[in-house]
Amino acid sequence: ACPSVETGGVMIGLTSARLKTVTVVDLLDAPADSRRTPSLFVLGTCGLQSAIRNRHEQSGRTLFDVGTWHSHLEDKGPSSTDWN
Repeated sequence: ACPSVETGGVMIGLTSARLKTVTVVDLLDAPADSRRTPSLFVLGTCGLQSAIRNRHEQSGRTLFDVGTWHSHLEDKGPSSTDWN
């Protein structure tokens, strides 16, 4: 959907402390106020809490936000921003 800029969103899933695992089962799109450039993605916040809450309720309160993700246009590994 965004071939010329970085993009991202929120991962939805569940965790198991016993198994030390995170299982991702769904993704939420980035809010409209997210920043996308060829070298940077900043996840916006407009409506994000509501979207996460709605997905949690739709799952019978079994799924949670387990992290965020974003793309890179070139295969260079994590940027200094990512590491920070």
